[in-house]
Amino acid sequence: MQNAGRHLSRWILICLFLCLFAVSAASAPLLSLAPTQSTDGKATLSWELPEGASVEVESSLDNRFGNAVSLYKGSDRSTVLTGLGDGSYHFRARFVHQNGAISPWGEPVYLLVEHHTLTKAMSFFAIGAVVFVATLLLIILGARRTQ
Repeated sequence: MQNAGRHLSRWILICLFLCLFAVSAASAPLLSLAPTQSTDGKATLSWELPEGASVEVESSLDNRFGNAVSLYKGSDRSTVLTGLGDGSYHFRARFVHQNGAISPWGEPVYLLVEHHTLTKAMSFFAIGAVVFVATLLLIILGARRTQ
């Protein structure tokens, strides 16, 4: 009877270990996005990566991920997004472990891209042109005075 109790406690310990392993393998990645609003179509996605795992990141224009596109697969801890047009972008990720276990998808993050208006961009250009011309005139006038 005492021997049966030892076998039972071994099995309980083995089951607990396997359950803890399964839970740790099933943990989903936590994505971080900076910035969450962009005026230039750039952002950085980052995540923590468990030892011996890779990550798969998907992108979608809708929050249901109906037409999701694979954005990144690998073992880096971040990816830089560039060239995004105006719109809403949703991202999610999951871990792929060396033993073949795949975690559930993590909580999605959301990026809103709204580029500057043409009027605002042209205003920036005009201000830059004025500063450039003023600097150029100061250099030319200063050079003439020293001669």
